[in-house]
Amino acid sequence: VEMPDPDADRIIASLRSNGWAVSGKLRRDQPDIFAPEGRLYHLQDAIVEAVKDAMTRQGMAVSWGFMGIQRNFYRKIRGAWPY
Repeated sequence: VEMPDPDADRIIASLRSNGWAVSGKLRRDQPDIFAPEGRLYHLQDAIVEAVKDAMTRQGMAVSWGFMGIQRNFYRKIRGAWPY
């Protein structure tokens, strides 16, 4: 899923602060992914799981920073880092 870094940051922050649950605000802000009628809704569970996995690994958020989280996210969702 390609998106601007600020959008990815908001998704990560929202999921993390809501215990890995998708909030109503996140559904409204990112309807393509999180609203049931969204064109990427079928990826919602995989996206939540990839973000959760990246953020809950031992110290990953601190030692890798955003790029590491993004790399792990791509590996989980797409199978490879695109860059």
